[in-house]
Amino acid sequence: MPEKGTNFFKLTKTKVAVITAILSLAVAFSTKDYIWGKFHWNTLEHAFPNFEVLELKRTVDLTQWTPAISKNPDDLSGKATFTDWYTVRKIRDEGNEFCIIATSSGSDPKFTSQTHPITQKSLALKFQWWGIIKNQELAVLDVSKEATNKPFKANFQSVRYGGFADTLVNWCSTGIFQPTQKLIFSVNFPKNKMGRRFKFSASFFYNRDNFKVIDDSSLHYKLDSTSLTWTVDNPIIGNAYRIDWDW
Repeated sequence: MPEKGTNFFKLTKTKVAVITAILSLAVAFSTKDYIWGKFHWNTLEHAFPNFEVLELKRTVDLTQWTPAISKNPDDLSGKATFTDWYTVRKIRDEGNEFCIIATSSGSDPKFTSQTHPITQKSLALKFQWWGIIKNQELAVLDVSKEATNKPFKANFQSVRYGGFADTLVNWCSTGIFQPTQKLIFSVNFPKNKMGRRFKFSASFFYNRDNFKVIDDSSLHYKLDSTSLTWTVDNPIIGNAYRIDWDW
């Protein structure tokens, strides 16, 4: 198994070791499967086996976003609030921690939760397709009091600054690394800066050179004057789902 600090995408029929990095990423898994500096999957179908996700609602709120005015790290422009609501079922008794990884091209994500005690740790991993991502955080919910086989809500929220720096085009995405029945992926745009010319795509294992545009009958989205919501039924384990737009 690869060591910390190495490029470590390896895929065989029996073992998958994966770490993914994007501007906005949520990967739910059990820390029983997490080894510091490494990720281990026994098989793709049983990745992070202690939980299954009935529904993931991810909202990227850009309503308070403003263009960056400097490269000063104290600059509070480019504000983005990420809110994830999971409906989760613990399917093994040892599933005591439910986690996400977040990376950001802006400031370090700072996490809170409305549902469970939460802790946060910094990561420093390298990614084969994405190069160096400077702000990487592991957020861990203590779900030890949740009953096995009984669905519960799990919430993560983080605020980040300095991201979405391109004022002409931009994108966000999220990953599916649990058996998941439904993904509801929303973007709320700033006043008087609604996105347009949207593109929806997916890629296995966040291979950024291999995103395939989704434009067939499986595409379901809702658009109004301030927001976009994309719904994906039975999203594929290991896929990243990405929304691109023009501003």
